[in-house]
Amino acid sequence: NVDINSSDQLEEILISFPFSSKDGDFRGVIDINLVSNRININNYLKKKSINRAIDNFLTLLFDKYEINDPIFLKDIFLDTLDKDLEERSGFSEIKLEDSNFVNGYIDKKVLLKIIEYYYKKSEDDNIYKIPWDRLITFYDTPAYCSFVDKEIMEVLGYEKSCIEVIENPKFKKKLEKLGIISFTKNRPIIISLEIDYILEDSNDRFLVYYDLNKKRIIGIESSPTY
Repeated sequence: NVDINSSDQLEEILISFPFSSKDGDFRGVIDINLVSNRININNYLKKKSINRAIDNFLTLLFDKYEINDPIFLKDIFLDTLDKDLEERSGFSEIKLEDSNFVNGYIDKKVLLKIIEYYYKKSEDDNIYKIPWDRLITFYDTPAYCSFVDKEIMEVLGYEKSCIEVIENPKFKKKLEKLGIISFTKNRPIIISLEIDYILEDSNDRFLVYYDLNKKRIIGIESSPTY
């Protein structure tokens, strides 16, 4: 029940520590990481309006990783976020091939489906080179500049750190359109607790997502992989 009033306080809780039972049969490591440092992919499309800042970020990201058909990949994202069944380009609507697929929101499970679907249609294995888990989030949270992954800034073409860039009012507005802001008290702060453990001879991992301001768990994922 810690109140976070500054980015320095936030940094203090981002730690890793081991744990074990007395007999040693159950042991592992808990890593606490910030989720509020990535771009929310669900903001890419709101009320049928494309966020051009996120669209540009994806263009630059796909160019960096030499995605063979970036327009098709972006269309898959957009057709996943909207709820209609109209295709922006051929085969970009997953739900037309998978009736169980649900449009309207992207989470990690849906992202994995998008990645697999794109690869199936394009045979472009560069899709697996993108470090999605460092750059993209699915939760309604801003990305705090103090903790934004440096690759996000590199993709955007900035040579300086986010903290330096955001001091320029012109660049500050551009970053805000991506959801990147300076630390602000009482805004959502989402962390992940990644728990790797060994129980006798079995090794497993799961993630717990926790909102520090609302003080509640907002999601649990078992053995997530990209």
